[in-house]
Amino acid sequence: MKYLRTTLGGGDNGPTVLTVFAELDRLDAVLPDLATQPTVRTRLAARLREVLDRLDHGDGDGEADAAAADLDTATDDEVFAMIDDELGLS
Repeated sequence: MKYLRTTLGGGDNGPTVLTVFAELDRLDAVLPDLATQPTVRTRLAARLREVLDRLDHGDGDGEADAAAADLDTATDDEVFAMIDDELGLS
């Protein structure tokens, strides 16, 4: 059993792939009852998208988050300067 837990990604005491799927099934079962109001459904969907985005792109070392935050607060000129820098045009 220890071999299977380790192989499926849970180690000795941590969550396994099977427990994660079980939690997803449990969540899937309760979501319809929780998401009866549009505002609740919108918030749940946004949160699930955040989790999925982290799964798709990994947490990394925070560089992507920092870059996204930079773009959110950058002026037009700063955005064009970043693009020029990335393309080697500056």
